[in-house]
Amino acid sequence: MKTRNNIIISIIEDQLEIGLGLKDYINKQTDYLCDIHYINATDALLGIPSCKPDLVICDIGLPDMSGVECMKRLLVKVPETKFIMFTVFDTDAYLFEALKCGASGYILKDDSLSEIIGAIKEVINGGGAMSPEIAKKVIQSFHQNVNSKKIECLTDHQVDILKYIADGLLNKEIADILHINEGSVKVQISTIYKKLSVNNRVEAVNLFKDAK
Repeated sequence: MKTRNNIIISIIEDQLEIGLGLKDYINKQTDYLCDIHYINATDALLGIPSCKPDLVICDIGLPDMSGVECMKRLLVKVPETKFIMFTVFDTDAYLFEALKCGASGYILKDDSLSEIIGAIKEVINGGGAMSPEIAKKVIQSFHQNVNSKKIECLTDHQVDILKYIADGLLNKEIADILHINEGSVKVQISTIYKKLSVNNRVEAVNLFKDAK
Protein backbone atom coordinates (compact mmCIF):
# COMPACT_ATOMS: atom_id res chain seq x y z
CA MET A 1 0.00 0.00 0.00
CA LYS A 2 1.25 3.46 -0.87
CA THR A 3 1.95 5.68 2.12
CA ARG A 4 3.21 9.19 2.71
CA ASN A 5 6.63 7.63 3.35
CA ASN A 6 6.94 6.60 -0.29
CA ILE A 7 9.76 8.00 -2.40
CA ILE A 8 8.07 10.65 -4.54
CA ILE A 9 9.09 10.68 -8.21
CA SER A 10 8.13 13.06 -11.01
CA ILE A 11 8.64 12.52 -14.75
CA ILE A 12 9.34 15.14 -17.41
CA GLU A 13 8.79 13.44 -20.77
CA ASP A 14 7.05 14.86 -23.83
CA GLN A 15 6.22 11.49 -25.37
CA LEU A 16 2.97 10.53 -23.65
CA GLU A 17 3.19 6.81 -24.24
CA ILE A 18 6.67 6.59 -22.77
CA GLY A 19 5.98 8.91 -19.85
CA LEU A 20 2.68 7.36 -18.83
CA GLY A 21 4.02 3.83 -19.26
CA LEU A 22 6.96 4.61 -17.00
CA LYS A 23 4.72 6.33 -14.46
CA ASP A 24 2.40 3.32 -14.32
CA TYR A 25 5.31 0.92 -13.87
CA ILE A 26 6.86 2.98 -11.06
CA ASN A 27 3.52 3.12 -9.23
CA LYS A 28 3.39 -0.67 -9.23
CA GLN A 29 6.62 -0.80 -7.22
CA THR A 30 6.69 -0.92 -3.45
CA ASP A 31 7.76 2.31 -1.73
CA TYR A 32 7.66 4.45 -4.89
CA LEU A 33 4.99 6.93 -5.91
CA CYS A 34 5.11 8.73 -9.23
CA ASP A 35 2.84 11.70 -8.61
CA ILE A 36 3.00 13.76 -11.80
CA HIS A 37 4.06 13.37 -15.41
CA TYR A 38 4.96 16.67 -17.08
CA ILE A 39 5.09 16.89 -20.88
CA ASN A 40 7.27 20.00 -21.09
CA ALA A 41 9.82 22.01 -19.12
CA THR A 42 7.52 25.01 -18.62
CA ASP A 43 4.96 23.03 -16.63
CA ALA A 44 7.71 21.21 -14.72
CA LEU A 45 9.38 24.48 -13.70
CA LEU A 46 6.05 25.63 -12.25
CA GLY A 47 4.98 22.40 -10.60
CA ILE A 48 8.09 20.67 -9.25
CA PRO A 49 9.18 23.45 -6.83
CA SER A 50 5.77 23.12 -5.14
CA CYS A 51 5.64 19.33 -4.76
CA LYS A 52 9.41 18.88 -4.14
CA PRO A 53 9.77 15.27 -5.32
CA ASP A 54 12.65 13.14 -4.10
CA LEU A 55 13.66 12.34 -7.66
CA VAL A 56 12.92 13.57 -11.16
CA ILE A 57 13.33 11.52 -14.33
CA CYS A 58 13.92 14.11 -17.03
CA ASP A 59 14.05 13.70 -20.80
CA ILE A 60 16.85 15.66 -22.46
CA GLY A 61 14.97 16.39 -25.70
CA LEU A 62 12.06 18.46 -24.40
CA PRO A 63 10.11 20.66 -26.85
CA ASP A 64 10.51 24.02 -25.07
CA MET A 65 14.08 23.76 -23.70
CA SER A 66 16.72 21.13 -23.16
CA GLY A 67 16.25 18.79 -20.23
CA VAL A 68 19.68 19.78 -18.94
CA GLU A 69 18.67 23.45 -18.82
CA CYS A 70 15.40 22.51 -17.12
CA MET A 71 17.31 20.51 -14.51
CA LYS A 72 19.73 23.39 -13.87
CA ARG A 73 16.86 25.79 -13.23
CA LEU A 74 15.02 23.34 -10.99
CA LEU A 75 18.09 22.54 -8.90
CA VAL A 76 18.22 26.21 -7.86
CA LYS A 77 14.71 25.82 -6.43
CA VAL A 78 14.83 22.21 -5.23
CA PRO A 79 18.52 21.47 -4.50
CA GLU A 80 17.72 18.30 -2.54
CA THR A 81 15.93 16.67 -5.49
CA LYS A 82 17.88 14.05 -7.43
CA PHE A 83 17.78 13.99 -11.23
CA ILE A 84 18.13 11.11 -13.65
CA MET A 85 18.40 12.10 -17.30
CA PHE A 86 16.29 9.87 -19.53
CA THR A 87 17.14 9.99 -23.20
CA VAL A 88 17.88 8.38 -26.54
CA PHE A 89 21.08 10.43 -26.75
CA ASP A 90 24.30 8.75 -25.66
CA THR A 91 26.61 11.35 -27.21
CA ASP A 92 29.47 12.68 -25.11
CA ALA A 93 28.26 16.28 -25.36
CA TYR A 94 24.88 15.56 -23.75
CA LEU A 95 26.30 13.08 -21.27
CA PHE A 96 29.03 15.22 -19.76
CA GLU A 97 26.99 18.41 -19.79
CA ALA A 98 24.24 16.64 -17.81
CA LEU A 99 26.65 15.15 -15.28
CA LYS A 100 28.52 18.43 -14.91
CA CYS A 101 25.29 20.31 -14.26
CA GLY A 102 24.12 18.04 -11.46
CA ALA A 103 22.52 14.86 -12.82
CA SER A 104 22.87 11.84 -10.52
CA GLY A 105 22.12 9.38 -13.30
CA TYR A 106 21.95 9.04 -17.07
CA ILE A 107 19.91 6.23 -18.59
CA LEU A 108 18.72 5.40 -22.07
CA LYS A 109 15.13 5.00 -23.19
CA ASP A 110 15.83 1.54 -24.55
CA ASP A 111 16.88 0.34 -21.09
CA SER A 112 14.38 -2.12 -19.63
CA LEU A 113 11.84 -0.96 -17.05
CA SER A 114 13.52 -3.12 -14.42
CA GLU A 115 16.86 -1.44 -15.22
CA ILE A 116 15.23 1.96 -14.80
CA ILE A 117 13.87 0.95 -11.39
CA GLY A 118 17.36 -0.24 -10.49
CA ALA A 119 18.73 3.16 -11.49
CA ILE A 120 16.15 4.91 -9.31
CA LYS A 121 17.09 2.77 -6.32
CA GLU A 122 20.78 3.43 -6.91
CA VAL A 123 20.32 7.20 -6.99
CA ILE A 124 17.94 7.29 -4.01
CA ASN A 125 20.54 5.37 -2.02
CA GLY A 126 23.16 8.00 -2.81
CA GLY A 127 24.83 6.40 -5.79
CA GLY A 128 25.13 7.30 -9.44
CA ALA A 129 23.21 5.35 -12.05
CA MET A 130 24.23 4.84 -15.66
CA SER A 131 23.36 2.50 -18.48
CA PRO A 132 26.27 0.15 -19.31
CA GLU A 133 26.89 2.03 -22.57
CA ILE A 134 27.03 5.33 -20.69
CA ALA A 135 29.34 3.97 -18.00
CA LYS A 136 31.67 2.74 -20.73
CA LYS A 137 31.79 6.23 -22.26
CA VAL A 138 32.61 7.78 -18.88
CA ILE A 139 35.45 5.31 -18.30
CA GLN A 140 36.80 5.86 -21.80
CA SER A 141 36.70 9.61 -21.29
CA PHE A 142 38.56 9.28 -18.00
CA HIS A 143 41.27 7.19 -19.63
CA GLN A 144 41.44 9.63 -22.52
CA ASN A 145 41.94 12.57 -20.16
CA VAL A 146 44.64 10.76 -18.18
CA ASN A 147 46.45 9.68 -21.32
CA SER A 148 46.17 13.15 -22.85
CA LYS A 149 47.91 14.57 -19.77
CA LYS A 150 50.74 12.10 -20.28
CA ILE A 151 51.10 13.03 -23.95
CA GLU A 152 51.30 16.69 -22.94
CA CYS A 153 54.50 15.85 -21.02
CA LEU A 154 56.26 14.97 -24.27
CA THR A 155 58.17 17.50 -26.33
CA ASP A 156 56.96 18.25 -29.86
CA HIS A 157 59.92 16.26 -31.16
CA GLN A 158 58.94 13.25 -29.05
CA VAL A 159 55.32 13.51 -30.16
CA ASP A 160 56.47 13.42 -33.79
CA ILE A 161 58.48 10.29 -33.09
CA LEU A 162 55.51 8.70 -31.32
CA LYS A 163 53.30 9.47 -34.32
CA TYR A 164 55.78 7.75 -36.61
CA ILE A 165 55.89 4.75 -34.27
CA ALA A 166 52.09 4.61 -34.40
CA ASP A 167 52.32 4.63 -38.20
CA GLY A 168 54.51 1.52 -37.99
CA LEU A 169 57.82 3.08 -39.04
CA LEU A 170 61.11 1.53 -37.96
CA ASN A 171 63.76 3.47 -36.04
CA LYS A 172 65.90 3.90 -39.16
CA GLU A 173 62.96 5.22 -41.17
CA ILE A 174 62.12 7.70 -38.41
CA ALA A 175 65.77 8.80 -38.28
CA ASP A 176 65.82 9.39 -42.04
CA ILE A 177 62.66 11.49 -41.94
CA LEU A 178 63.86 13.62 -39.03
CA HIS A 179 67.43 13.83 -40.35
CA ILE A 180 68.96 12.48 -37.14
CA ASN A 181 70.92 9.32 -36.44
CA GLU A 182 69.25 6.09 -35.39
CA GLY A 183 70.90 6.21 -31.97
CA SER A 184 69.17 9.51 -31.20
CA VAL A 185 65.82 7.98 -32.12
CA LYS A 186 66.45 5.10 -29.70
CA VAL A 187 67.31 7.55 -26.90
CA GLN A 188 64.15 9.56 -27.55
CA ILE A 189 62.01 6.42 -27.62
CA SER A 190 63.46 5.32 -24.28
CA THR A 191 62.58 8.74 -22.83
CA ILE A 192 59.08 8.51 -24.27
CA TYR A 193 58.56 5.14 -22.59
CA LYS A 194 59.62 6.56 -19.23
CA LYS A 195 57.37 9.61 -19.51
CA LEU A 196 54.37 7.52 -20.54
CA SER A 197 55.11 4.73 -18.01
CA VAL A 198 55.04 2.07 -20.73
CA ASN A 199 57.45 -0.73 -21.63
CA ASN A 200 57.22 -1.15 -25.38
CA ARG A 201 55.93 0.19 -28.68
CA VAL A 202 52.55 -1.52 -28.45
CA GLU A 203 51.80 0.06 -25.08
CA ALA A 204 53.02 3.46 -26.24
CA VAL A 205 50.91 3.35 -29.40
CA ASN A 206 47.78 2.19 -27.52
CA LEU A 207 48.15 5.04 -25.05
CA PHE A 208 48.69 7.51 -27.88
CA LYS A 209 45.54 6.33 -29.67
CA ASP A 210 43.47 6.41 -26.47
CA ALA A 211 44.54 10.00 -25.88
CA LYS A 212 43.02 11.19 -29.14
